[in-house]
Amino acid sequence: DITNQGIVLQYDASVNERIGLGVAIRHDDNDRFEDDQSFRLQGSFRLSGGTRLRAAAGSGIKNPDIFELFGFDPSSFVGNPNVEPEMSRGWEVGFDQRFGPRFEIGVTYFDSKLEDEIATVFLPSFVFSVENLATESTQNGIEIAALAQVTDALRIDASYSYLDAEEDGREEIRRPPHTASFNIACRAPEDRGGVALTVRYKGDTFDSVSTH
Repeated sequence: DITNQGIVLQYDASVNERIGLGVAIRHDDNDRFEDDQSFRLQGSFRLSGGTRLRAAAGSGIKNPDIFELFGFDPSSFVGNPNVEPEMSRGWEVGFDQRFGPRFEIGVTYFDSKLEDEIATVFLPSFVFSVENLATESTQNGIEIAALAQVTDALRIDASYSYLDAEEDGREEIRRPPHTASFNIACRAPEDRGGVALTVRYKGDTFDSVSTH
């Protein structure tokens, strides 16, 4: 049994309908792991011509779950009660551009780092377990998104992301460099019903038990 309690203080402000600011601070009180603080800062500025600049930065924590700590399957998995939480921090910058009332595109560059990453390892006893990696995981890339409100009833949006993820200078496992999605939704008059189609693409990804 693990109990985690948290409290969040958040403040958002808008100035002259052009500037948006936000800050959030979170404190976690955990009865197994050390207490921790995380944060998020964000801001945006709207220019003339339908352009909005934005930026954000923050940190986070992820505690190992019960199965990672104490799970047991004699044929495949043994938990590790010594696993510690993994920590992340990152930032992003981007812009959104509107073309009339119905079309918008956005571009975002992001950069993040993960420390004490909880990873799956293969033990000499031929079963899996988990441990904290001593190396640092770095992830950065770019995301492009577009939204078109074709009519009041028809909406189309799409996105593409390129990710460069490395662990100790090598390509990180299970992190596809290319992902994309396409969504189309149509609503009936007075929202009496609707249909939607979603297509997702996940590119080739490297995976190897021997990597760690």
